[in-house]
Amino acid sequence: MELCGCAAHRIFSQLLQILRDIPPEVVEVAFSLACIVLRNDLLQYELQEKEGFNYDDVLYLLHSQDKDICLRAGYALTLFAFNNRFQQYLILESGIMTISIFEPFLASTIETEKAMAAFQV
Repeated sequence: MELCGCAAHRIFSQLLQILRDIPPEVVEVAFSLACIVLRNDLLQYELQEKEGFNYDDVLYLLHSQDKDICLRAGYALTLFAFNNRFQQYLILESGIMTISIFEPFLASTIETEKAMAAFQV
């Protein structure tokens, strides 16, 4: 998907406002942003440098008591970093991500949880 600068700016601004202000929707916004910028260095740059997105906005969700939020946050981070070493570096620099976060999902009896966790590891 190719977005022009003005449209991307408006979309990013609106989604970042939700990401920072409305807790129940935060993980879905993070996931949406990750899908929008997936494999698009220009949009990732605009999101981070021009809109002020920071991976801290997503990393704290990995410690949510709600397992679905934790799993979706990890999935969003995985999409942000997909085939992009620089984004992987930025995520690692932003906070600690350990395999222990994903171990309960890897041991789950629910196949979708296992699959999502395996993709993230």
